[in-house]
Amino acid sequence: MRKVVKRQAGHTGHAEKIEHLPQIPGYEIMAGWKELLLDTLQLMDEVKRLNRDVERLTEHVVAVDKRLVRLETIIEIQKSQP
Repeated sequence: MRKVVKRQAGHTGHAEKIEHLPQIPGYEIMAGWKELLLDTLQLMDEVKRLNRDVERLTEHVVAVDKRLVRLETIIEIQKSQP
């Protein structure tokens, strides 16, 4: 017989935690691996999302840099004209 209790708020992974496991050899280890795998998958998704955000921000910074160079060029041309 096993007892199931709710996890603490803010914990990632499954909504339930197994407090008392049946006496099956290796069952506790497999339950731990399952949680570890799910947490790893969540982290991978988060890293992919952050990578997309960084790529988007990089493109934006490059575009701003190009505009800044154009403005500097215009200012330099205006300064050189009498």
